[in-house]
Amino acid sequence: MSFSVMHKKSERKKVDTKTANDAMIYCSDLVKKRDYENYLASLLMPTDVKPKVIANLAFNAEVSIIRQKIKRNSGVSGINQLKFWKDSLNTLFGELKGPIPRQPIITALNTYGSEADLPLYLKLIAAREATLGDRPYESVQKLEESGKDINGTLIKLIGNSFERDSNDEAFEKAADNMGAAVTILTLLRATIPLLREGIVLLPNDLMSIHDLSPDKVYNNKNPQGLKALTSDLLNVADKNLKKSRSHKSDISSIKRQALLGMGIRCDYLLQLLRKNKCNLFEERVHQPDPFLSWKLYFRKLRKSY
Repeated sequence: MSFSVMHKKSERKKVDTKTANDAMIYCSDLVKKRDYENYLASLLMPTDVKPKVIANLAFNAEVSIIRQKIKRNSGVSGINQLKFWKDSLNTLFGELKGPIPRQPIITALNTYGSEADLPLYLKLIAAREATLGDRPYESVQKLEESGKDINGTLIKLIGNSFERDSNDEAFEKAADNMGAAVTILTLLRATIPLLREGIVLLPNDLMSIHDLSPDKVYNNKNPQGLKALTSDLLNVADKNLKKSRSHKSDISSIKRQALLGMGIRCDYLLQLLRKNKCNLFEERVHQPDPFLSWKLYFRKLRKSY
């Protein structure tokens, strides 16, 4: 058995079963390590949808860690790595001619991906490129926009694995708002680990309002200011999460699964950080929800996110 797909300009390479399976094992391991909530959510998805979702999640995980692979102020190395993905995807799904790289994620996308998703792949790459350099966000609004471009786009890719509807306005809005919410909360979760690398990405406008600077955050010179900033971001994330869920009744029950993993992450971090009075240093902030599997299962039964 082979997984051959016809391309409108040229024929995508046929992938034999072993190569496709090996690629999916690589992708699954990467997603399990880098995006555990979405990995577990994918295990509950239909058999025909799961490999498409895993391939897309692996692609996102791979381009997201480029920032960590490069050294700060290292010139164009990160941009060149992202260019590899642009060129590879344009060769696979677009009009660029040339050999298709023998890379596991490319192989998985070759097997299970769709050329109709090329604009979303390229948008995700461009959004990741904008984060290179470890610069703080200019404002909360810019952070929200980045979340929509990154995680909102990823949710749309996952949703297309279930159903493809170019006029699904409710799902598009829900994806964007969920993307903003989960990005804000993921940034809060990552703040302390990033501090250990000397990196502060918190929005400049809130830093100014709460009398914070990278030095004050790094050395914890204004702990109350950091908690106040955290509280403000929690409120913005909660607002976006509620907006996302306000579209639930207009989204097909099967497509809601695309929002499931990120919805669980948002709830866990919101509840934990409010309960611990916005303490980003608490160890539980950096750990997955201990009841994650059960929550995913019961929320899927309720057809919710």
